[in-house]
Amino acid sequence: MKDVIIKFIEILVHAVFPAVVFTICSEITLRDLLAEIRHPSRLLRISLVSLLAVPVVTAVTFKVFGADMVVTAIALVAAMAPGDSFALLEAESKKGRTTLAAATMTWLCVLMPFTVPLWLSLTSRVFPLRLEVSPMEIFVTVAPLTILPLALGVFFREVSPSLSSVLKKITGSLFRVAIILVVLASLLYAPKGLAHYTMESVMAICVAVTAALFMGYYCGLSERKDRLTSALTASLGNFALVILVAHLSYPRAHIVAAAVVFVMIRWLVIMFWYVTMRRFLVAKGETL
Repeated sequence: MKDVIIKFIEILVHAVFPAVVFTICSEITLRDLLAEIRHPSRLLRISLVSLLAVPVVTAVTFKVFGADMVVTAIALVAAMAPGDSFALLEAESKKGRTTLAAATMTWLCVLMPFTVPLWLSLTSRVFPLRLEVSPMEIFVTVAPLTILPLALGVFFREVSPSLSSVLKKITGSLFRVAIILVVLASLLYAPKGLAHYTMESVMAICVAVTAALFMGYYCGLSERKDRLTSALTASLGNFALVILVAHLSYPRAHIVAAAVVFVMIRWLVIMFWYVTMRRFLVAKGETL
């Protein structure tokens, strides 16, 4: 039964990611996407925070707290592998800018095969971990879930807006149903992963995610929508890559269960700061 649940979650996750990207990117034109590339300073700032600052701060945080090694491995891979599909969904739901989120996700996914192996090598020297993955494995895992559905979404939007609208409704319904099923399946299986979550591990996650959010938000972007997008991008690691690296490095560990718990805690931290910011703005008479 355990193996069935794991496989079920993995299949749904691999279905949700491209569905989310296609659904959101079917509203983005090629002109919108190119407009983001014409402002490389934004991408550079987000890249420096996501690819350099966040991995370093996460590594230091988990070293200081002495967190469980399985949780540490998950958090480190998530920190060094930004470019998650759900950054698009979060940007849309939290009043960020989806075109910037889409351009940033694509750019980070292109860089990921080069940066992640380097970070894995460095962190394995600091922590007693055996994290490894090849650049080709990264690209084969990430591209079909992010870059390909983004390209298809923009393509159909340009070629046939009417067909794009129909496909958006289909994929939108797919990812909403799939998310519900993933959550339900994860809740059934998550207790097996709780064994790794000591108080030190939970505190390390809260500190690291909070730091990523603040570094992303205060990286020098002028508009609040851009700052929100940058904060979400910096704090959301690629879940599919987390599972890939974890399975390759520790094939016998309950990685899916532990990763699901990590995602839940991370989501709670993000929601806490989002609600806090929204209340602060309301108190000032402002809105997102």
